[in-house]
Amino acid sequence: FYPRRAVRKILEEESIGYTGTKDLVAAFLESTYSQTPPSTNQIDCARAHFDRCEWKNPTSEELTILSSPLSSEEIKHRLGKACNTAPGRDGLEYRHLRALDTSGHLLASIYRAVWTYGISARWKTSRTVPIYKKGDSSDYGNFRPISLLPTMYKIFSGIL
Repeated sequence: FYPRRAVRKILEEESIGYTGTKDLVAAFLESTYSQTPPSTNQIDCARAHFDRCEWKNPTSEELTILSSPLSSEEIKHRLGKACNTAPGRDGLEYRHLRALDTSGHLLASIYRAVWTYGISARWKTSRTVPIYKKGDSSDYGNFRPISLLPTMYKIFSGIL
């Protein structure tokens, strides 16, 4: 999977669209993503594996780092190395945020509020875009679903 190529395919105007029906998509997604519950044996094996793991508590230094809000320096660094990706429902691209907040201070203020009050439900909502691969355009199996998250959330979670 090549993210830059996916961005071009999402943003180009002549992308091949899905030509089938909503019912066919629903049937395809149901068959693809429905799961049978794990068996008792599978649950027991997973529990045994979990119990064998050596879990360590974080050090006080690690706890300090983990409990600190994001700094403007971290945000500026993340924005500086972020490659252009397709925007989510917010429509924001990294270039917009770079132009709006060159120092990272504005985003740091926003992220401090997020750190205190929690992540907005809007940030947890993605937009899924089907990218055509090849073959019959009425067969949803010939499309790759790409989930587009809001750019503000991508920066926040990327730093975490």
